[in-house]
Amino acid sequence: MTAIASSGRLDLETLVMARLAQEIHQLGNLAEGRELARAAVAVARELGDPGLSVRALMGLAWTLNHLDHRDERGEVVEEMLECAERSGEAELDLVASEWRCASLLEAGCTEDLDIELARLDELAKLAPVPAQLVRIETLRTARVLLSGDLDGGVELAGETYKMSLAYEPGMADQVFRAQMLVPLREKGLIATVLPLVNEMVAAFPDIPGWRCALAFVLSEAGDRRAAEELISDIFESGLDVIPRDFSWGHSIAMLSEAVANCDRADVAPLLIDELVPFSGLSLPLWFIVGGAAVDHYLGRLTLITGNAEGAVAYLDRAVEFHERAGAVPFLLRSRIELSRAQHLVGVAQVGGTIDLRGTAHQARDAGLESIASLAEAPPSAVAAY
Repeated sequence: MTAIASSGRLDLETLVMARLAQEIHQLGNLAEGRELARAAVAVARELGDPGLSVRALMGLAWTLNHLDHRDERGEVVEEMLECAERSGEAELDLVASEWRCASLLEAGCTEDLDIELARLDELAKLAPVPAQLVRIETLRTARVLLSGDLDGGVELAGETYKMSLAYEPGMADQVFRAQMLVPLREKGLIATVLPLVNEMVAAFPDIPGWRCALAFVLSEAGDRRAAEELISDIFESGLDVIPRDFSWGHSIAMLSEAVANCDRADVAPLLIDELVPFSGLSLPLWFIVGGAAVDHYLGRLTLITGNAEGAVAYLDRAVEFHERAGAVPFLLRSRIELSRAQHLVGVAQVGGTIDLRGTAHQARDAGLESIASLAEAPPSAVAAY
């Protein structure tokens, strides 16, 4: 870094600063990474090179990749898109558009996401960079799975996995296995993924998200005792050990599901406090996996604390979010939980037996066996996932 600085090449120094900011962020020094990335962007702006600005802004966007910084990240992405257009470099335009897609996925704006995906396809023809093609197909997989087309999504995930082995082998396994959690759950096959998740926990002991995923899988597979032990271990370590980076939302989502599944009212308030500021958004894993609405998790967690009225309010919002987003599996699950919450407050006629029967038929027709079985369970079986 000193040698580059002494060369007087501010453009090179800026690129190194932006890249170093990402590495510092990855090591867990999140605030330091953000400040270095902001410094890199400031230099790039002074130099007035739009291509350099895009590359610096990419580093800043990475360090802001958490819901805590959603507003600033949104501004950064828009500036990235504007600079990419001025640069005339199709690859930079493509990367900037990928960041916009991730924000749209987060907000549940799937109509706009579909438009942006079509734009990505056109840009990819101009800049067919293999690593970026993998990202586009990863994003497309997330979108297909979100729609409820599990067979199509699983097939696309497999094809993308094969592509990524050649260009991003370090991430290929993690991405593919993360994408498989939801479809295997909805097909009633979640137990089959347990050995794979155990492998990921062993291979990546410093990534708490995989322990959250394991708690989720154990709770879904019916091993409640093991799930509860792991939940207790996670909370004993404290939620602060889950880094507030791009993986935080997905980790908290998996942990919230496990806590609700195991009826752990003792720790639910801690998760509720974490999630309340993000009501109205969803918890995806960047552009890798689409997530349910934050209000869905808030509803489930609030319900196990005994506040059925509060759960109804959250789950009403979750249903609205999922309807707008076209997130079919999550929509059906939110409807089931809403119906049960309403049953507990004595308004079963608003969403009772008829709705659940229709939900069960819709789920079964779509191959969502777990959801169909859940819809057919007695209304009092609130924590039946």
